[in-house]
Amino acid sequence: MKFKCPECSKLFEAEGTRIEYHSPIYGPCAKYVGYCPDCNVESDEYREPNPGKKYQNYEPVSPPGCCCSGGSCDF
Repeated sequence: MKFKCPECSKLFEAEGTRIEYHSPIYGPCAKYVGYCPDCNVESDEYREPNPGKKYQNYEPVSPPGCCCSGGSCDF
């Protein structure tokens, strides 16, 4: 399994240990933790970030009459 150290940001491979805990929102949960070989800090399993949607034509919306979006500044 891959882990990422929160202290030194190193990605490393380790067997990992399963930790079970109770979340007040989700109930019984489990996660895998490993220990960084450099700084010996407990590290969570590494997961690739989701790219998500990319907004190609994104334009921020301003309130009507606001100067910052090309509206009039007459008050």
